[in-house]
Amino acid sequence: MRYKFIGKNLLRKDSYSKVTGTAQYIADLNFPNLLHAKILRSPFPHAKIKSIKKENALSLDGVVAVITGEDCGIRYGVNITDQPPIATGKVRFVGEPVCVVVGQDKNVLDKATSLIEVEYEELPCVFDVYDAIKEDAPLVHEEINSNIYYHYRLRKGNIEKGFKEADLVVENEFFYPHISHTQLETHGGVARYTRDGSFEIYSSTQAPFVVRDIVSRMFKIDKSKIRVNVPYVGGGFGGKSDVTIEPLLAYISTFVPDYYVRLILTREEAFKGTVLGRGIRAKIKTGVKKNGKITAVEIKMYFNAGAYGDYCLPIAYGGGQNSPGPYTIPNIKVDSYAVYTNLPYVGAFRGYGHPEGNWITERQIDIIAEKLGIDPVKLRLINCWKEGDINHIGVKVKKHYGNLPLCIKKVAKSIEWDKWKRKEEGNKVISKSVVTFMKSPVMANNAASGAIVKLNEDGSVNLYVGTIDIGQGSMTALSQICAEKLGIPFEKISISPITDTYFSPYEWQTVASRGTWSVGNAVISACEDLIRRIKENASKVFNVPPSKIEYKNGKLFLKKNPNKKIDMKDIALGYMFKDGHVEGGPPVGYGYFMPNVKRPDPKTGQGDCVAEWTGGAVGIILSVDRDTGEIDIKKISIAIDAGKIVNPLLARGQLIGGLVQSLGQAIMEEIVYSEKGVMRNDSFTDYKVPSPEDVFDTCFDVIFVETLEETGPYGAKSLGEHGAIAVPAAVANAIKRGIGVNIFELPITKEKIVEGLKNGVL
Repeated sequence: MRYKFIGKNLLRKDSYSKVTGTAQYIADLNFPNLLHAKILRSPFPHAKIKSIKKENALSLDGVVAVITGEDCGIRYGVNITDQPPIATGKVRFVGEPVCVVVGQDKNVLDKATSLIEVEYEELPCVFDVYDAIKEDAPLVHEEINSNIYYHYRLRKGNIEKGFKEADLVVENEFFYPHISHTQLETHGGVARYTRDGSFEIYSSTQAPFVVRDIVSRMFKIDKSKIRVNVPYVGGGFGGKSDVTIEPLLAYISTFVPDYYVRLILTREEAFKGTVLGRGIRAKIKTGVKKNGKITAVEIKMYFNAGAYGDYCLPIAYGGGQNSPGPYTIPNIKVDSYAVYTNLPYVGAFRGYGHPEGNWITERQIDIIAEKLGIDPVKLRLINCWKEGDINHIGVKVKKHYGNLPLCIKKVAKSIEWDKWKRKEEGNKVISKSVVTFMKSPVMANNAASGAIVKLNEDGSVNLYVGTIDIGQGSMTALSQICAEKLGIPFEKISISPITDTYFSPYEWQTVASRGTWSVGNAVISACEDLIRRIKENASKVFNVPPSKIEYKNGKLFLKKNPNKKIDMKDIALGYMFKDGHVEGGPPVGYGYFMPNVKRPDPKTGQGDCVAEWTGGAVGIILSVDRDTGEIDIKKISIAIDAGKIVNPLLARGQLIGGLVQSLGQAIMEEIVYSEKGVMRNDSFTDYKVPSPEDVFDTCFDVIFVETLEETGPYGAKSLGEHGAIAVPAAVANAIKRGIGVNIFELPITKEKIVEGLKNGVL
């Protein structure tokens, strides 16, 4: 089908404002009666707070308040309410807020925090998940009498029978460290509490309606009294979907009513004082026949949630659910645990549990292929989902889930897999690998999206959505969907870059790669509603029922007499008759979309609990220097079946960005802690992320396989996170093929490679 705007590389709606610097972020906003805040953080990973002396700080000119968690009975969370806005009674990780100083001049805040005296009594602490699950482990939250606070189970078939049928059983253990989101813009916000009991919050969040809901529950007030406003956001990667500084800002604002209070975190604070990502230990046991058919898989995953467990709970759910990968396996047993430790807390990170499971399963597939003497690409083709198969949650695979075999074959062709797989050039070995990936959105059953479309008198249209454009280009893609549905020029669509819970339609969160799919459906629904209302106005003109009127490309005409028509702009305020009276009114369309999913069986994890699936394959060519361990990425190819691609240029950028981010996690990114739980690399001096120089000579090949998604707008579905899933396994598998070093722990550093070679691996 031919489209006017879908599938076209149209210019981003926000490009001018971002390039010229006119886009306003949290730090750019000005407020009257503005105060500033600074946090005094815990130096201990686990300790009782014996006393806090704040008199010296309060005596400084310009200090308005010093706020502690004393007598604060508030706990907040979306999935589990275990976190106070400020430490109450004790601290649970290094960097937890203990006091907040509020002052008129931010220059006085450093001195004020240094004058606060806190007496602690250190408590036993635990950092590793294996230590935390021991019976005698120190408890991070004594009230639940365990450090395991969540357990997800996935059961399919008969696991014992599956292993008995296997000709080969392979067991391995893997590790994925904590990592940081490192957004360009750190977490920041402004809050004001007014004496009438209302809150006004400005935040660089991905989830304004969640912030509103949390604050409502914290203070037991109506949501109508809470306004959350989101300006431009400088990157999120999931870390700004977690509610982090907003509850603290709301809490401290109640101590200085009618004043705005601003808190912008430093880079160091963003590392150690907000949410981290990943962090698992996992064991996998796989049974396979000599012909390559997998008979059984058993996986245990232990997610290191850190001190608070709100968002790690659904990550353990999603990671566990999808850990078997996109393979048809008759017998499955997965146990996924979320575990408290005395480290900074973990939350959403691009991929949401899927990179962890992919790291485990895709490494295991290559190890099995080598033991069986089967080509690893062939092994994946033998086992991957095909239409009609029953997947790991007991659902029959449908055509619109995607053509995974074709993705695998296209990637293999892109890196010329069949021509050669390994070669040597002096001290360097060049090798390849191909891995698969699959992701489904992990979201609430009532994860609704809304959209509003307003017709103006000149025929232009304003589009309002609640989703946040954090760089992914949703403002543009959604405008393309709107223009396509209404049949009017793309330039006629204006979309607000600001989300405001007072005026914007509801949006669950900007997460789970669901913007184009979920919000796009809401936009279509809103456009249909607008067209219906325009037809009602036109019915006054033609003096016929709306059902007898056709709409096309901004024009309305009689079905039986197409020559009798009117432009929609001429009835944008209703229709004025010759005598001056008006019938109808300004048409505004409202639409929403609700995913059609059910809860899984709590004992087996089986059930139709996934809204849509997007899968594909990644191929890599790299070289390894046998003397230095240095890795050089020659080429990364990705083939993805994400349905109809709304804007190929934006989609390609999203995927390449994800691949580079995933590459960083593969070869360099890791939060390093001391023996006492102190983060050692809380700056860009010591925490390395990929720079343009690291991939300057890397060739990227992005391949779209467009099987139309039945539930998506114009057949589109998700792809925002998918590039960030599979590169670690691809790199590790290529290294094993090239130099024989088997990597089970990320990141894959030069030191690990050299050490592996010294140990006689090759």
